[in-house]
Amino acid sequence: MNERQINPERLPETKKTGLFLILCSITLLFSLPTIFGMVIPVWLVLSIFAFFIVVTGIPHGAVDHIVASSVYRLQNNFYDKFKFYSTYLFIMMLLGVVWIFSPIAGFFIFIAISVYHFGQGDLSYLISEMHPIYRSLIYTSRGLFLVSLPILLHHEITIPIIEAAIQKELSRSLFLLESATLISKALLAQHFLVLIFIALHKRMTLYKEFLLTGLLALLFWTAHPLLSFGLYFGIWHSLNHFFELRDHLQMYDQNHSTFSLYLKTIPFTLISFIGLGFLWFIQGAFGLENQMISLLFILISVLTLPHMLLIDRMYQKS
Repeated sequence: MNERQINPERLPETKKTGLFLILCSITLLFSLPTIFGMVIPVWLVLSIFAFFIVVTGIPHGAVDHIVASSVYRLQNNFYDKFKFYSTYLFIMMLLGVVWIFSPIAGFFIFIAISVYHFGQGDLSYLISEMHPIYRSLIYTSRGLFLVSLPILLHHEITIPIIEAAIQKELSRSLFLLESATLISKALLAQHFLVLIFIALHKRMTLYKEFLLTGLLALLFWTAHPLLSFGLYFGIWHSLNHFFELRDHLQMYDQNHSTFSLYLKTIPFTLISFIGLGFLWFIQGAFGLENQMISLLFILISVLTLPHMLLIDRMYQKS
């Protein structure tokens, strides 16, 4: 990527050469065990997944109340705090009700918001000046690649988890499952074509985006889906997003350093950590692995919707 053609203030921290190479090395490292015929134990997969969720995944959304203050110009008074928290909780409860009465609808809403949110988080720095329709299509292209590959390529692991979430048995003879590898290759190819389109439009090489897409595809193909999703979510999405939140808040207050902002995530992160610990205990005590993982993803989806709406507004204002 020709970084000189991008406003340095818009270049994500994780795409700056030093950190980018470190994160790429970590991504490749987690792909190697399968390539060399090694099997990572399930307990270690779950531990790595939980680590990324707790250390960066949850914290990147634990400062939404601070971001909302800057985006919506909220004052530090009871009325504005009540307005934010009540709206945030109402959106969470609304999606929670959908999950209760129609788990299938809840699942598809979760997939849809994840596709858009991941795509926006990864590529908004590149295409913010494009027409909204183009942006939405590009975000969808990126998100479909990120969400679909871990599910399709390892459907023997992911389908039981999805079944536990939607409370419905899926036919194992579905076309999607029979052609999972072919569809995954098509999704990867379409996103490479989209990156080529962006490169031509921006007149840049975008070698970092091409390299990252290839590394993520390798990771999704080789690693356990929980490990690959946890790694992507933990470092490429959440860590990148945390730095974006820091940069956004520094426009209003220079005291928002990386360390000080992370400290402010601790209260909500600890609450979430206690909840995850409880789920881990239940899973170990009763052997309800798929049910607990499904519940975890349902909780993530309920938290993601208000977070995504807030971050979308932040991008618009930026």
